[in-house]
Amino acid sequence: MPHTTTSSTSKIPSRTIGSVVGSFVTSRSYRSQIQRCHIAVPSCLDCTDKDRLLAEYNRDVQEWSKAVQHLSDQVGMGHDEYLLLLDRLNEVRTRTQRARDAYEKHIADHGC
Repeated sequence: MPHTTTSSTSKIPSRTIGSVVGSFVTSRSYRSQIQRCHIAVPSCLDCTDKDRLLAEYNRDVQEWSKAVQHLSDQVGMGHDEYLLLLDRLNEVRTRTQRARDAYEKHIADHGC
């Protein structure tokens, strides 16, 4: 939880920009909390492309994690089945890396 203090002239909690943005940068539901703290919301917090790219990356990471777990659960499988699962795992890993690269490129290009 970010450090919160109360100003003597106002009953609105004040927070440092680092604690607020660091905690809430990827969640739209916290945007109103940031605004209540009288902090200007940077345009990058309202970037739908960034949100979409992050959601794609998160989805791919979850799928990759499931593929790794599935492969590890298949102890004792035949060599051909292992190679098929390994190919699938490598496809998902590659897609995850591409999604991460696209997200990071967007941040660098867009200034988010």
